[in-house]
Amino acid sequence: MQQSCDFELVSAFLDGEIDHSLVRPLTEHLRECEACRQLLVHLAQAQEAVMNAFLIPDPESLTASVMAAIEADEAENPPPKPTPVTFQEIIRTRLVRYGVPAAILASLMAGIAHYTTVDEPVEKPISLKQARDAALPDWNGAAANGH
Repeated sequence: MQQSCDFELVSAFLDGEIDHSLVRPLTEHLRECEACRQLLVHLAQAQEAVMNAFLIPDPESLTASVMAAIEADEAENPPPKPTPVTFQEIIRTRLVRYGVPAAILASLMAGIAHYTTVDEPVEKPISLKQARDAALPDWNGAAANGH
């Protein structure tokens, strides 16, 4: 399959970032196109130069010594085992977390209600019939007269 040159696609191919369906057509194109093959070689060389310039080599002895120190520390100081939680501890924790604030809030609300006075008498609610009769005084009369 002949494909036009796409330099970004060649770069993505080198980085392993292209869709699986594009791998075969691009590989065939790289076999036929000298310019794209040269670009792939140059990009790979640049990538390796950057990796070598900025990455610090990890000597085998350093990794092994760090891992040995971690394992020795874990052997000498194993992590503490979790202590089982009893039902009483759960209840006490929840009581302190939720019960005490709820009791304080209820006490405050009761105190506010006790010291708050209502100066105006509370009116007795009226029924729907009373409201209708007050809003439409002629409603019953109009219905009786046939209007």
